[in-house]
Amino acid sequence: MAAAHHPPPAPVERSPSGRVPAQTEVLYIRAPMNDRLSHFPRSEHRSRPAAIAFGAALALLLLQGCAYRITIQQGNFLDEELINQVEMQMSRKQVQFLLGTPMIEDPFHAERWDYLYYVISGRRRRVEQGHFVVYFEDDRVSNVERFTDPKG
Repeated sequence: MAAAHHPPPAPVERSPSGRVPAQTEVLYIRAPMNDRLSHFPRSEHRSRPAAIAFGAALALLLLQGCAYRITIQQGNFLDEELINQVEMQMSRKQVQFLLGTPMIEDPFHAERWDYLYYVISGRRRRVEQGHFVVYFEDDRVSNVERFTDPKG
């Protein structure tokens, strides 16, 4: 790649004494490294962090209204229609086909299947939860219990 051609710098007009005229002289003063903002007046030192904090708070406030909240579902969400289809004397396989695998299958209580669900939905973060228990005797449904949502 060819080097870029730059025109030579313009000659500086000098006074008869050989010095550059005063109006074109530039004086550089190096500020100490530990005081980078020394060229600002003292009042601006104090207001700058406050202005940054205010701007950040304002941005968060404005962006909060734009946030999309996803629905969070945990467990087996059971429709009332499905729960009503569970009948006495159904086999375990029939219940599992109808409701799915239970959330809790307690090894100490093999005759009990717990179906739990917990749903948080919308921007208002509405919580819906439920608990449905199926009891078995000789691998057949012997009893069902519904626990209602205490918040609903």
